[in-house]
Amino acid sequence: MENIKLGLIGSGARIKSMYLPVFESVGVEVAGFTTRDSEKGQVFSQNTGLKYFDNAENMIQATNIDYFLVAVAMNANATIVDELLKFGKPIIVETPLAWSKGQTVRLVNKAKQLGVKIYVMEQFPYMPYELLRRQIFEDGVFGNIYAVYNDFSAYKYHGIARARHYLDSEPKSVRCETIKFSLTSSHISTNPDWQMANVKFTNGSRLFYVFSAEYWGSAICHPLTFRIYGEKATMVDDTIKVAIDANSEAITAKVIHEKTEKGATKRLSISIPSLKEYVWENPYAKDHLSDEQTAVAILLNSVFTNGANGLLPYTADDFAVDIEINQAMNISDARAGASVGFPLNENLQKALKLMSYKFWKNKLIK
Repeated sequence: MENIKLGLIGSGARIKSMYLPVFESVGVEVAGFTTRDSEKGQVFSQNTGLKYFDNAENMIQATNIDYFLVAVAMNANATIVDELLKFGKPIIVETPLAWSKGQTVRLVNKAKQLGVKIYVMEQFPYMPYELLRRQIFEDGVFGNIYAVYNDFSAYKYHGIARARHYLDSEPKSVRCETIKFSLTSSHISTNPDWQMANVKFTNGSRLFYVFSAEYWGSAICHPLTFRIYGEKATMVDDTIKVAIDANSEAITAKVIHEKTEKGATKRLSISIPSLKEYVWENPYAKDHLSDEQTAVAILLNSVFTNGANGLLPYTADDFAVDIEINQAMNISDARAGASVGFPLNENLQKALKLMSYKFWKNKLIK
């Protein structure tokens, strides 16, 4: 891979803690950065040694960057990306690209008209355990996967993106409802809301989603589980049960997690008797990156090499599907668990939501 020059948009703590170590591992040169707060920009420049520019146009003229990477407050992502499209450079943006299907599709269509590629930093499908599970999945060990269950494992579009990879189909409908609990436990800072969704796909498979930010962040939240249910095998986190044939008992196998001396993931392996051993070697183990940093490095590498590492990058088109599911879940929730179909008709659903008793009840409570 040739030396890549990045122009950063943003100067938050996440760039320093998450991205700068990753850039060094991937071999990326940060040509400069810009942010709307000049005072913070100057401080960030002093702390990191990166060159600060007043705006993106000046940065491009002075550095001839290859990519933009946008790491700003999440609600500003869509606006910033829209402003950057005119420069004709490919854009890498953190999640969420936008908060609705309509806004995402408008950005996608505009980018295609201008010949600009938009990539989204959705690293959860590229985490080490996911890459090992992909090998097992792609080898057909699970057979037909009929359900994937995100049980407090990952938030909203992250959980959707992780699960959807295993369901080779398009979403058909969703029902979603938030359950509110009234608790006095000192271990949960606020009364938790559990968002529970059931997404049906056109081939009949299901994505079950349960998440609660309050419970997920509590000291007693257990477990944070991701499950894959197939006709021939089921995998719950790091343990798989496989039916080799109709006449034999199910075989159980568990992932072996090897770490570096500094605690980073070095190697994952699982040996399934009568089948084979599946192995994932961390290409960035010597850099002692966290699992999330490793996933970011792998995803960036897939962008820069156009999938030459065997993994396709996560694009704005991919995100459009995941945010549509996320948006439909929220609409169903506002309509007291009503079924919401795909493709999502935003105007119709907005009108139906305004007719929902639960929607207005929640508005009045707030």
